[in-house]
Amino acid sequence: MQKHHTTLEWSFPEYEIPHRSTSWYVIAGLVVGLLVVWSVSQQNFTFPLLIIMVTIILFAHSLQTPVQIKCILSPEGISLGKQRYPFTDIESFWIIETEVGHVLYVQTQRGMKHVVKIPLHTHREHEVREVRDFLCDYLEESNEYVNEPLGDWLTRRLRL
Repeated sequence: MQKHHTTLEWSFPEYEIPHRSTSWYVIAGLVVGLLVVWSVSQQNFTFPLLIIMVTIILFAHSLQTPVQIKCILSPEGISLGKQRYPFTDIESFWIIETEVGHVLYVQTQRGMKHVVKIPLHTHREHEVREVRDFLCDYLEESNEYVNEPLGDWLTRRLRL
């Protein structure tokens, strides 16, 4: 197994800004309005407050510009901005192709296991293969996951 002595680097936005048409905002407004009216009609006054707060937070969030995060793959591990993931703390990885490009998922072993999502923002197979080959020198590639996680798919489909 050949170990790489170089690094791979790229940047990606902290989150994707979905394109939302006027009809998306109209439908979202109707759903929020209907939920508020239904909740009040059920004499539930906490749920409408929660819905309105979430709506305000989502609207305020949509006005912000996402921060660019620099990803560095090195022989020591993976760096995402200031966050470091040594290879000893990573269980496995897998790469999935989505409509917007390939996405690298990393399963960590620290504390509660969690999955880190790292967009590659490419459809070019040679770039994906370069990332895969680099990581295979240090980690096990999981073949268990072949589809985009449901939560990621729903978020993208609903344009949240």
